[in-house]
Amino acid sequence: MINFFILFTICFASNPINNWININEDILSNDIKSASMNLEINSIFSNQINNSSANIKIFLASDDKFRINFKNRIVVSDGKSWKVYDVYSNQLFIQGPDKKLEKILFSLSKIKRIKAFPVKKINDEEYEISLFDKSQSARLFFNYNNDLEYILIINDNLKIKISHIELKKENSINLLVGDENTEIFDLR
Repeated sequence: MINFFILFTICFASNPINNWININEDILSNDIKSASMNLEINSIFSNQINNSSANIKIFLASDDKFRINFKNRIVVSDGKSWKVYDVYSNQLFIQGPDKKLEKILFSLSKIKRIKAFPVKKINDEEYEISLFDKSQSARLFFNYNNDLEYILIINDNLKIKISHIELKKENSINLLVGDENTEIFDLR
C-alpha cells in the first residue's frame, strides 16, 4: 500500500504550470483582471514580414468585456460589438465581435480551462500544452525557481514569444476610446 501511495504521488506531482496557476489563482478567479506582457512576432520562413516586438496589455471582465492596448491600437468590447481605435489617425472602427478570438481570450483567463490543457513535460524547464486543437500548442519555459519566463507559440509561418508576463486584479475596464474629433466608421 505504501508503494502504491509513493507511485501515485510521483505520477501526479505538481508541475510548474500548476504551481503558477495556484500562485495566481486569486488574480485568475477575479472578475476583472489584466495581463501585461512583451510580445515578439517573427517570421520563420520569410524576411518579407517585419519582425516586431511590442508591449501589450489586456484587460478582461467576466461579462465578455475586454480592452487590448497594442502599440497604436486599442480594441474594446462591450460584449456586443468591437471598437478598434487607431491612436495615430484618430479613427474608430466599430464591428461585430470575432467570437473565435473572444473564446480564446476568455478561456485562457479561466482556471478550470487552463488546468484542463493537456501538459507534456519536455525537460525540467520546458513544458508543452495543447491549446484548442491538436495542431496548436505552446511551449512554456520556467526558470530554476519555477517562475514562468516566457511562452513560445509556433504557428504556420510565425514564431510568437510572450515574455515579461504580469497579472493584476483590476477594479474596472475603461471601454472609452477616441474623443469628440474621432472619425467613426461603423462596419456592422
